[in-house]
Amino acid sequence: MDSDTLISDERTEIASPEEQHSVAALAWRVGFTEGAKTEIPGAVVIKKPRNLTAILTPIDMQEAWEEGSRVTGDSLILVWAPPGVSGSFGVERDLDAWMRGRADGYERTLVRAGIRTVRVAWDGGRAVICCAADHLQDAIDAVLRFSVAEWDTGRLERLLASTWRGVEEDAQLAHSIRRRQLRRQKRVNALTESSVHMKAQYLRIYQSLEQLDPTLPEPSQRLYAELVLAARLYDRLELLDEPIQFVLDQCEIANTRLIDTRNALQANRDAWVGHALEIAIILALLFQVYQTATTR
Repeated sequence: MDSDTLISDERTEIASPEEQHSVAALAWRVGFTEGAKTEIPGAVVIKKPRNLTAILTPIDMQEAWEEGSRVTGDSLILVWAPPGVSGSFGVERDLDAWMRGRADGYERTLVRAGIRTVRVAWDGGRAVICCAADHLQDAIDAVLRFSVAEWDTGRLERLLASTWRGVEEDAQLAHSIRRRQLRRQKRVNALTESSVHMKAQYLRIYQSLEQLDPTLPEPSQRLYAELVLAARLYDRLELLDEPIQFVLDQCEIANTRLIDTRNALQANRDAWVGHALEIAIILALLFQVYQTATTR
């Protein structure tokens, strides 16, 4: 994460901390693109768990209200409520109701965290940050990095869940293998690649939770850590570690059995071909002896 990158939205600079009692809530639509695109105004570069650029596009609150109810995928509606706004009971109640459910009444899991005067509510596609202007950039930095880590953890959980069926179907490959089961090699190859991808993804996510980048600002690290704890990301990754390793081990066993069986069958074929050639040579020699004996 490039912690020195600032949001180049001039609306975030319209009020000093002394003037915040009169500032309205602000909102952005956040999209993510691959690679570090520091030349884009308003971009925030994220290094882990993936190399991404978050692009913040200012939108009005009505757009945020409407889009936030149906946002899906790797995108985020981000709302900033400065102290004068977040301290209003009516506004806070409306923000809380907006975060608790979609327009269709569908309830989503809320992640709440905070440090000192910074509070965050996050639900997968929407986030509300309540803080003073001088803490906003660090809070946005933490929320964006956390969003990517949480989304990637969820994807890894779903990928592992979808992998179990293939592992169970190929359980027979862990011991004796019949000739007709050799056709499963292509499926085992795909499962092996998938399991390696899962392990690599697991390691990238885990490293992102450790926040080893020395350039990360301390307030951002602290808020990120609180969000990670609230979302139980360490616990969720711990539950994924052994199953992923189990899938890798099973793939290794299956590949070993398939290769050994294929090699054994090839060796048998080669042996039969060798025996056939030997018999053919013996028969040819006998035929020549017979022809020689009959011509005398």
